[in-house]
Amino acid sequence: QAGEPQSLNPDVANAACAFTLVGNRQRADEAVTEALDNLRPLRHLGFGAIESHSLAWAALQLGREAEVAEVLERESLESVWQRAGLAVAARDLHAAAEIMAAKGFKTDAAFFRLQSGGEADVRRALDFHRGVGATRYIRQAEELLAVKT
Repeated sequence: QAGEPQSLNPDVANAACAFTLVGNRQRADEAVTEALDNLRPLRHLGFGAIESHSLAWAALQLGREAEVAEVLERESLESVWQRAGLAVAARDLHAAAEIMAAKGFKTDAAFFRLQSGGEADVRRALDFHRGVGATRYIRQAEELLAVKT
């Protein structure tokens, strides 16, 4: 209801990510479109860039990562979210995890470590998710590791 892109966009980006995670590609695509429509006219993304890493991940799942990268690349005020979003859009999920971890965003770092699929990243993600009891991600990590062994 607020309608102000800097207030609204983090929620829309998270919604896009959530819709992607539950397999609702249509709603995820709609949310990515809405987020990009909100961001494109902004001279500076400001708080609108928060959760851009989540937006980039949802867009990556839909094959729309280049659209997110285009918006993020024009932002001159560099942020952790912008850098992580660009890493995700470039399909470098390990780098996205490292960027988020360096700033203390442990949950996001663990998510991207798991998504990277690299054995060392998945093991680190599994340790984190076991520590917080995130059963969905524990199962996902264990399944990935079983395939690797």
